[in-house]
Amino acid sequence: MSTAIIPAFTERNIPVVFSADETYAPYLGVTLQSLVEHASSEFNYDILILDGGILPEMKRTLASILPSGSQHFSLRYIDMQKYREELDKLFVDRHLSSATYYRLILSSLLEDYDSVLYLDCDLLVMDDPALLYRCDLEGYLVAGVKEIATYWIDPSWHQEWHQSIVEQGVENPLHSFNAGVLLMNLKAFREIKLERRLLDLARNNRFIQHDQDVLNIACENRWQLLPGEWNYQYHQCAPYEFSEETSRQEQTIMDEPASYRIVHYIRDQKPWSHPDKPLAPLWWEYARRNPFYAVLRAGAPARGVLRGRWFVHGIAAGVAGLCAKVSPPSLRRRFSRKAEYSRKAARSLRAFLAITR
Repeated sequence: MSTAIIPAFTERNIPVVFSADETYAPYLGVTLQSLVEHASSEFNYDILILDGGILPEMKRTLASILPSGSQHFSLRYIDMQKYREELDKLFVDRHLSSATYYRLILSSLLEDYDSVLYLDCDLLVMDDPALLYRCDLEGYLVAGVKEIATYWIDPSWHQEWHQSIVEQGVENPLHSFNAGVLLMNLKAFREIKLERRLLDLARNNRFIQHDQDVLNIACENRWQLLPGEWNYQYHQCAPYEFSEETSRQEQTIMDEPASYRIVHYIRDQKPWSHPDKPLAPLWWEYARRNPFYAVLRAGAPARGVLRGRWFVHGIAAGVAGLCAKVSPPSLRRRFSRKAEYSRKAARSLRAFLAITR
């Protein structure tokens, strides 16, 4: 009997892939909630979860997020246990686990799929994912949005990261995509046997951005740039972390769009642990409607702690605003940005406390 994974629907099939383990299952639940709320009845959503050890009770809760009786959703799990011995050897740190590398072997896991939409679990889908999936990938290996971290000021981070990529023969490391939202051309992956190169790169290096660096190196000059609204990241970064020399063209990537199609909570300060981050209240609005809400709220900082943070942000905004008024022009803009960031953080906390009371 064949164990091949075939598309769940014969027509209008939109395959969406996630990677998760037991720890990340509740956060996946919020992402899944947002996807369901913005899905269209014109398409069928083939949801595949690369399962790093999600327990049956968690799976039942995830299944309850799908509309009862709907014929437009399929939810299946791909057991990654037999691959974990090898993938667990790959380099991870901070808030990541080996599950982040699961996407590297999708071309062999899903041999009957020509392309898939891969999404991280720390994001909100704010528009129909079918619109993104139907983008033309002809001639490209992947399609993605530019990585916002390439604009960071921190010279030590930049130098180490830049050097590690240049050593692999990449001509322009700053032209890189964020791997949290990827339209992947699996057919093209198989044609050039890209999976072998991806795994070799991951095994033999300790890249700062892990699988994202691996994918960018292997897909150099063969990826399609998507509009920033499909992977909005800038809200997670303090504006004073970016260079004053950012070009006008690059600044448009950072500007807050009129509407978000996907909001991505990058870096290690996630909305479930840092409700003071901009757009964190938006995440909690979806969490409030999710069956994992009680678990998520119990894991968030106590209200007393957050009220203390709110007070600190208010003081910081006032001090930075005063410094902006008395500082020389070379520092004025930086202090103004700090003041605005602290004001936004205070507003986020106030909104979170209102949502979760």
